[in-house]
Amino acid sequence: MNHFVGKSQVQPLLYQLALAFLLLPVFPSSGISGEIKKLKLERTAENFYLIEVEVQVEASEQKVATLLTDYGYLTRLNSQILESELINVDESGVSQVRTKIRPCGYLLCQTIHQVQKLRRSESGSIVATVIPEKSDFLEGHAKWDFQSQGTSVTIHFQARLLPRFWVPPFINLWVMRRMLENEMLETITNLEELQLR
Repeated sequence: MNHFVGKSQVQPLLYQLALAFLLLPVFPSSGISGEIKKLKLERTAENFYLIEVEVQVEASEQKVATLLTDYGYLTRLNSQILESELINVDESGVSQVRTKIRPCGYLLCQTIHQVQKLRRSESGSIVATVIPEKSDFLEGHAKWDFQSQGTSVTIHFQARLLPRFWVPPFINLWVMRRMLENEMLETITNLEELQLR
């Protein structure tokens, strides 16, 4: 499994990188119509990360759900998704999907591999479960809910993740929220652009 750079390499740069990252502003993408309505990130005593995000996208629910479940082409949604592959779909309609992502906190990046089982519920939600033996997470669950509002759709995303890899101490929750906010803005922009094609 992959790991962040070693502690001995991180320590000399720790505060310089943290300061530089904190000074970086978060710029909304040009032409974006959607918005981030809620963004929460918590870490439990057991080192689980709890994520809750609510975004509004200027697109139809059907189009957004189609783009989010086009598992072989998830790289179109966010530049940090390096690879995505639909491995198989079983008889019950559950998809097994492999992804390789590379989130970055200023100059420090981490390549993360994961394989998930994804299914659509009767209500239209997308439900994901990480397969730990094939992933850089010891445990992981996520859910996407959709609510149409006129010409837009609100996406409510919740996740509970337990990383297998070491997270440097200066990558705290505040920094992670900024990283997540940037990722969400990029994804909203790409969803809105792709739905026009």
